[in-house]
Parts: sequence; structure tokens; C-alpha cells
Amino acid sequence: MNIFKKISSNMRFFADRKNLLRVLVFIVVLLGSYRVDAADVERWKQFRVSFENTSWTGNPFDLDFTATFTHTSSGRELTQFGFYAGNNIWKIYFMPDEVGEWTYVTNSSDDDLDGLLGSFNGVSSSLQGKLVSNGNKWQYSNGEGVFPITTSSLAFFRTTELEDGLKEFIDWSKITMGANMIHFGQLFYFDPNDPVIGGESALPFYASQQPDNFNFEMWDRQNKNFDYIRDQQMGQYLKFFSDGRQKPDSGGIVANADGSISAIEKRLFKYTIARLGAYPIVIWDTGIDISEFRSNTWIDNFTTWFQQNDPWKHPVGSRSGGGSGGKNPDTADFYSDGEIKFPSFENFTETWANRSIPTLMTDRFREDHGRGNYNREKIRRAVWQAGLTGGTGLIVSGNKNAGYLGKDYRSDFKAAPEVGFAEAFFRTKVLDFKALNPLPAIVDNRTYNWSAASPGQEIIVYMRAGNNGQVNVDLSGFA
Repeated sequence: MNIFKKISSNMRFFADRKNLLRVLVFIVVLLGSYRVDAADVERWKQFRVSFENTSWTGNPFDLDFTATFTHTSSGRELTQFGFYAGNNIWKIYFMPDEVGEWTYVTNSSDDDLDGLLGSFNGVSSSLQGKLVSNGNKWQYSNGEGVFPITTSSLAFFRTTELEDGLKEFIDWSKITMGANMIHFGQLFYFDPNDPVIGGESALPFYASQQPDNFNFEMWDRQNKNFDYIRDQQMGQYLKFFSDGRQKPDSGGIVANADGSISAIEKRLFKYTIARLGAYPIVIWDTGIDISEFRSNTWIDNFTTWFQQNDPWKHPVGSRSGGGSGGKNPDTADFYSDGEIKFPSFENFTETWANRSIPTLMTDRFREDHGRGNYNREKIRRAVWQAGLTGGTGLIVSGNKNAGYLGKDYRSDFKAAPEVGFAEAFFRTKVLDFKALNPLPAIVDNRTYNWSAASPGQEIIVYMRAGNNGQVNVDLSGFA
């Protein structure tokens, strides 16, 4: 890399440096002298590269720094944000989503970070790929259907090292509960004295320097956590903003009056994509009760901004419904549904069928918590109803710590085995989960009997307690 840095530095007397760099890239490719930064990087994992630069001025988090990655055989290009990592070091995290050779060239307003070249080779992996939508259902990019189950942990997740008990929590979430995503509270909190948060080490900014200086300790810890989560074939559901004392305006994150994305908001969004976007299972959401501090125009602009700037086009939406206010964005990739109580199976099936995008129930179904009054049995029923309704995603957790699981997660969320049983049933017992659709009309006593079918393959009937163990199924339409 020093060779290329020296070449680009020596050529600055040319008037059109960008065109010169294109020529240099062409020559370097022909000569085969791209710097090979890593021999092999598994598909859906990460290529990481660092650059030292001491010439920067101003706020380093506002310095323009990206890299354009090109998949050699297809010519497809993805542009990822770089980020300042402290101590005059800038980094880029990139996730190859295709196998084969990838080359890159950096782009920056700082000459010493501009025009740096390199390459690596993407190889196959066992990961399923990105979480994407298929009509109103969820699936992985390899075509496999998925039932998104998320659990929540805030202070414990944000402040605990993997080796100090967090690894065991993630493993328990996957194996016992069947979770395939973690929600670690809203990404941006600002008040370290809020007892739910876990102190300054859990904040995205240093408390005395927000919103100008990101807290490297927190972000580095989360990259380590999410690396492990990814390797367990799990992902992250990321809400940006909270309400009350943690509103973004309290931390200096102010929106533009016309609802456009402000410069300070772009600083946050770029840094988040740079640090957390290069993972296969990511969902972006504006946050909770967003209408208390942002307009509907802003909600639409948030969605559009991420769709234009996230190189991997992860699903993006904004929670609405229930007590959340706001709206479902005009171009949302999923419906972030804030209702805390499921309607009847028949009514919810009708709602689901009328949506052209998949649904994620994004208020938390908390066991033994006053909000929603969900006990262990009601949690179990909610999970089965969601699974039978096209694999609607939902968030489940316990009662303590405002509904965020902590060190006592096993005793706090006693319904975990029931949730895991349901998830395993849909994943391993259903012949073709992606083809399974809710079909309530084929059973009687529909308050207690719920049904779904993939015509020509199978019928699934869930019998709630109270139906006396009886169900009549009308098979006339399946002859």
C-alpha cells in the first residue's frame, strides 16, 4: 500500500488527479500488482483494512472516506463508508456477498486517504446470507425461508465481554430460545445516569463529548459481539432512537426543520453503516415513539437515505402502530408493527395478507410484565401465531431490567424453551416453510384452532388449550 500511496502523492501536480488514478488503476490491474490484503475472506464475513493518516484536520468523524469495491468477474460495485478508529487510524469493514476476486480503491477529501488500492479473494462459507424479503415473507438470500425471532438485552449485552458470560447468553438465545437476532436496545442513548443503560461504557458517544466523539470502547465491543453472533448464523435488529430522557435532541442530534436528514444525523448514520452494516443479518429501524420528535417527512427520508447509502440494502423501516404513532414509510422494506397484542388469528391473517412486505412485531412481548400482560402461556401462543402467519417476526424477552434480559436471563425468561420448540418445529419439521400460508377457514372453533397450509404438501393445525383436544378440518379444497 505504501507504494501506491507514494505514487498517488507524487502525481498530485496533475490537474485531473481522479482521471490519473483511473489510469493508474487500469495499469496496476494489467500488471497484476494490486496489493493483496487478505488471501481469502469467506462470503458474508468481513474484509478489514486499516490506513494510518496524520494529516487530517477538523472532526475526523466528518471526513469523507469511502472505498469502492469491485467484484472482478461481474464488474459489480459496492461503496462502503470508512471510519475513524482513533490514534490516526482509519478503517474499512467490507462484507463480500459474492465469491471471487474483489478489488478496491479508496475515495477521500484527504489526499493521504484517497486513491489507495488493494484486493482480496472471496470464498464460499456455510452462512445462509442476508435476511431479505420475499413478498410478505422473510427469507435468507440463499432462498431458505426464516421465522425471525429476536430477543432483547441492553446493559448486559452492551457492557459484558464475550468471555465474561455474554457468549453463554448468545448460545442460550440460539439453542434454547431459537433466536436468530439480538436487539440491544436503541443504538443511540445519551444519558449515562439512566439505570437501564449500564453507564457510560454502554453509550455510543463519550458522555462529555456527544455528539462529536464516538465511544470506541462500546463500538469495538459490539463488533466483537456481532462477529460471534454472525458466526452463529444470527444477526441484529437495530433501532436508532429512543424516547423520554434519551431522545436524540437531548444529545445534540437535531433534525432539519424541513424533515431532511441533518449533517449531524448523517454523521451517526455513516458511522453506523461503517461499523455495523457489514454483517449479513441486519435490520434498520428509526426507533420507538419516533413521532414524538421527528416528522413523517423525516421518517420517509430516513428510509430513503439508508436504501441509497447502505451498500448491502438491508431491510429498513420505522415502527408504527400501537402507541408508537408515526407511519410506515412509503418505501419501507418491512412493516415494523408496534402493536403489543396480537388480534385474533383470523384478523391478523387478513392484515398480513394485505401487506406486500414482511412484518416484524417490534414492541417486546415481555413475560410477566404489565405491558401486554404476557405470561408464559401467552408468550407461547404469540410465537405459534406469528409462525403460522407467514413467519411474522417478533421480539420476546423477560420482565426485569425494563424488559431487557440481564445476567439472570434463564430465570427471567422461563418461556424460552417453548419459544425454541416452536422455532425448531417450523425450521425442521415443516416440509417447505417458505410455502406455508395461514389458512384459518379450514378448521372449526377458530378461537382455539389455528391452521396453515402449503397446498399439495401439508396442513399444520395448532390446537390451543381449551378446545378439548378436538378439531375438524375441511379438506374439500385439497382434493
